[in-house]
Amino acid sequence: MTRILSRWGWAVIALISLLAAGCGGSDGRVPVNKTSGKLVWPEHKVLGLMVVLHPTDPAAPKLPAQLTGAVHADGNFTITCYDVSDGAPAGEYVVTIREAPMPDGTPRPKLPAAKYLDPKSSPLRVTTEKKPQNELPPLTISE
Repeated sequence: MTRILSRWGWAVIALISLLAAGCGGSDGRVPVNKTSGKLVWPEHKVLGLMVVLHPTDPAAPKLPAQLTGAVHADGNFTITCYDVSDGAPAGEYVVTIREAPMPDGTPRPKLPAAKYLDPKSSPLRVTTEKKPQNELPPLTISE
């Protein structure tokens, strides 16, 4: 009886090891790098706005969601790809601004000029690199 349990025990350990090795590889995610920055809009509140990064390279890998960062009252934001504040893949991006999801009853923020809302016309550009932390230069909205 002990010998049977021993064999089953080793079989279970071997199976778990094989499964763990199979899952330990790439999960299909594009590598991301922590990315943060600051949105500056002189004489305007930025709380309630969101920055969105749009890859400029048409061959950039497709991601499951847009790269976004909710802007805090002080203008700071961190980019989210897969998990909250995990960052963005290395590359060049056009940045647009949009309204962030806010709790019910929260006043809607003023949006900047239309050119900042469309990736085809936004003058805001950033580059992220393969490094532990990307601190983007300030993104300034001017009218």
